[in-house]
Amino acid sequence: MKTVNNLIQIRETSGNTKSKNLKFRDEFKFCEILNNFNIRFRLVFYSSDMETFIRKEMKYMITDQQKQQLLELLQSDIEPDFYFDCTIYSIYFDTEQLDLLRHCEGKPGLKQKVRLRSYKPAYDAATPVFLELKKKAAGTSFKTRHEFTLPTLKEFLNSGQAADQATRELSSMLSRYELHPQFVLCAHRNCYQWKSREDLRITIDDRLTYRSENLGLYPEDEDESILEKGMNILEVKCAQNVPLKLARALNTLQIKPASTSKASLAYARLLETKNQDAKKQMDSNAQPIHSLPLERPVLKRVHKPRAVQSGSAVSGALSA
Repeated sequence: MKTVNNLIQIRETSGNTKSKNLKFRDEFKFCEILNNFNIRFRLVFYSSDMETFIRKEMKYMITDQQKQQLLELLQSDIEPDFYFDCTIYSIYFDTEQLDLLRHCEGKPGLKQKVRLRSYKPAYDAATPVFLELKKKAAGTSFKTRHEFTLPTLKEFLNSGQAADQATRELSSMLSRYELHPQFVLCAHRNCYQWKSREDLRITIDDRLTYRSENLGLYPEDEDESILEKGMNILEVKCAQNVPLKLARALNTLQIKPASTSKASLAYARLLETKNQDAKKQMDSNAQPIHSLPLERPVLKRVHKPRAVQSGSAVSGALSA
């Protein structure tokens, strides 16, 4: 089976597709190799159930008016793609202290996220779901995912048995950091494909809801909107440079890059909820003032003998 460490299909800027043996284990080194060879590519398929995307992803926060104007400017260059007008359901995995998301907020050199995703509500055992590991380094996103159904996913999570490169990395991440489901994101998305560029996609999320309970890949009544009314998240995903017409359209409408991601919005709301719960817990455990002792407590120091190491001069003297 072909893996990313021994063979990768790459598309050069000239348009010719060739195979090159590129051995790497560090995303930073890989980005450096790509820059040196001026190589651009979109995605690599490893097997029927696994796929990897390597591309640039640029995010913007835009208003409803900017969205309408942008679509009008680009109407002759874009067309709806396969996932146009769909709702994407994602469960994000993290530690109990949210270490992965907390690390991403510090803008490190390498960001990592683990999530489970479906493109329609996963109510039955036949619905395909994708367990994804997304990394971002040196401005380039690496997304590796494996397709499951809910029964096969449960079997994988219980056994940790890897079938390919994606499941090996996912199994390692889940066990190394003890990751667990933390929250659900539901994003309504319109997707567009650039007509003359196979590698260029534009997505616009106009509704974004979140919940941290009853975690499942489906909507619930308690889902909470975390996207400001009248705002949208625009993403431009491409392997090569942005077309001049798109760059001019973004500049004309004064659309500037934003560092905010959907996961960071949910992370902020989850932290707020955790802080509120902690405060309520502290208030419930707090004693009323009239029940507190008025006298100052006396602190007593406990004297403990120092541990004696065997074979030392002190232990020899005591044993004598």
